[in-house]
Amino acid sequence: MRPESLVVLETLRNNGAKLALITNGSATDQRGKIERWNLAHHFEVIAIEGEFGVGKPDQRVYRHVLDTLGAHEVMIGDDLYADIGGAKQLGIEAIWVDVAGNGLPADAAVTPDRIIRSIAELLD
Repeated sequence: MRPESLVVLETLRNNGAKLALITNGSATDQRGKIERWNLAHHFEVIAIEGEFGVGKPDQRVYRHVLDTLGAHEVMIGDDLYADIGGAKQLGIEAIWVDVAGNGLPADAAVTPDRIIRSIAELLD
């Protein structure tokens, strides 16, 4: 967990954003991380692959979140293909967090709407 992550989540929530967490992996591992960082209260919906039955980039998990939130959606993620590619297939605005700062690979089949290095840039 990056130090700025909690500040960004709190700021977005305080500004009225409805937030969802979509994460791949086992229910035990991912719930452990959510509890360790006390994240659950930041999100209206949490979709964990091991609980939901499918993960990113499967469109069913994105549709579930869209149906649950009923709000303008933006996907923010660090996996170009699972996070951004899955969202773009449904026409969801997608922001790629390029933590390494390498930029889009020359052969990228996915084009995010925006590229940032840190989620703190969302507050700019």
